[in-house]
Amino acid sequence: MKTRQITVSQTRIYSADTIAVATLTTKGVADRLKEQFSFQNQAILPSGQGPIVVFAAGAFTEQGSTYPISALQLGARHVGLQIEARSDVADRFFTALAVLLGDVLPSKPDLTKSIHKTENTTSVTDLDFGLDMLLSPGFREFLEQRAVEAFRQPDHRVILHPVQLAVQVSWVPAAEPSLVKLTEKSLRLEVRQGTRPEERVFFVSCPTDSATHDELLLALEDTLRGHVRSTS
Repeated sequence: MKTRQITVSQTRIYSADTIAVATLTTKGVADRLKEQFSFQNQAILPSGQGPIVVFAAGAFTEQGSTYPISALQLGARHVGLQIEARSDVADRFFTALAVLLGDVLPSKPDLTKSIHKTENTTSVTDLDFGLDMLLSPGFREFLEQRAVEAFRQPDHRVILHPVQLAVQVSWVPAAEPSLVKLTEKSLRLEVRQGTRPEERVFFVSCPTDSATHDELLLALEDTLRGHVRSTS
């Protein structure tokens, strides 16, 4: 496995009205955020739980390394981040953000104490297998023996390549009522656009932190290697 690019999305949920959103739009506060994290764009988006302030096209710099920030979303009870970095870097960004907002916001919110934290990691990764390895024997037989025949065209050869596999991930509250409702996500592997299936380059989306993302892909490679050995 070789990871070419990785992006982490983190969302932290807080109690109601933890963040004074209106204050974020004042020049002094916005300028501090732009200065420290080099944000180029700012917008206000409506939502069912009040306005969300979005800062985009920024960067987080530490120890001589710079990590691009696609977006930072700040609502009354949530902070969302999308950064081209691993989860430990995203966590350190949040620490720096918490210090800054605790300093500039009159309410002095403690953003280090969230009710819930979710993560999603996406990557462009070279893997040791093709998606055809994930097809059941029965489905492979169907493709090779029936589907190929059904798709034939004069003067052409039919080639079938699986290009995407996705598994929906849902979370059911262990108790009601729940303070947080988690949206469904997916574990998804798809052939990277602009590459050939035989190159085995994938776009991967996984609803975990970056370390678990890596562990799952390595475990999948090991599982498939064991399957190949047992059938050879």
